[in-house]
Amino acid sequence: MAPSVPRRRRARPVADAPIDLLVPRAADLAKGWLLALLEDAPLQDAPALLGAALVDEGPQLCEAVLRALADDRELLRLEADGPLRPLATRVGEMAGAGGDAAAAVRAVDALGGVLWAALRQALPADDAEVISELAERLALVCALLRVAALERLSVAVSPPAEPHPPIGGMAAAGPPVGGPPGGPQADPSSAEPLWLDALEEAVARADGAPLSLLLVELDDAERVAATESAVAAMAAFEHFAQAVRQAVRRQDILVSETDGRAWIIARETGRSAALALAARIAEAVGNGAAWRGAPLIASVGVAVLGEDGHTADELIDAAEEARFAAAASGTDVAP
Repeated sequence: MAPSVPRRRRARPVADAPIDLLVPRAADLAKGWLLALLEDAPLQDAPALLGAALVDEGPQLCEAVLRALADDRELLRLEADGPLRPLATRVGEMAGAGGDAAAAVRAVDALGGVLWAALRQALPADDAEVISELAERLALVCALLRVAALERLSVAVSPPAEPHPPIGGMAAAGPPVGGPPGGPQADPSSAEPLWLDALEEAVARADGAPLSLLLVELDDAERVAATESAVAAMAAFEHFAQAVRQAVRRQDILVSETDGRAWIIARETGRSAALALAARIAEAVGNGAAWRGAPLIASVGVAVLGEDGHTADELIDAAEEARFAAAASGTDVAP
């Protein structure tokens, strides 16, 4: 087994994405996006949505996002200095968000959800590898759109800062730390092998008993670290750490990989109990704290021993894939 926790890689283009099937439906997908926005909007905001630029520019943006899933050259067209960057920056205006950054971000999430639903319908249900790769790629493109939307609203977006040591008193292995936030941290050089050893041992000792692995990630972690002051960023990350720490049970093993990313080894826990735990964590992260006017959001991936994998490596990969699917589909938890 590798001596360190697998790190997220940049999502690659998915050549097998059903782009040719969906691009001709760009206008219908834009209508679906509009309906999703209307569904969530207060009644008094509906006229603004119907009069927004989505009807005119939405199909073009849907097509651009779809093409970016399969081709890095198309992705570059949406990035800084690309010919479609102005279109990407207008995503909030298309959705009638005005100057509301949180509404612009929600609009991107709604678009991602509509496109993800269309992609899943167009793909064979058993094509797990392509589904996973598409979830990662769509999450990448949606993250690019969020940054573009914030640029349009004059929100300063800086290059991601170098990650600083995990905060919040989450243990490298063993039960959650019960001490106050900001307590002693595990030695970074030994934390990762220690928790991976704990996962391998838990798998070996399960002997038919249920066991689940959860991956919890703060969706805006990189942007929080890059754009906020040290004090504000620490407050957001501490809220995330405390929410995760308080939601887990005494039999769980909790490790903080970074400020906004944590793993939970949930012993004696099958899928239904793991999903309930994941839902509690996502709800706790979203309660009582906000970033730029919107609640903090955590995406949670769940992998179950025997159902999603039989080894520690397989569980880690499955939890990663489930978390990417949750983020791409706009849901808090993916089983």
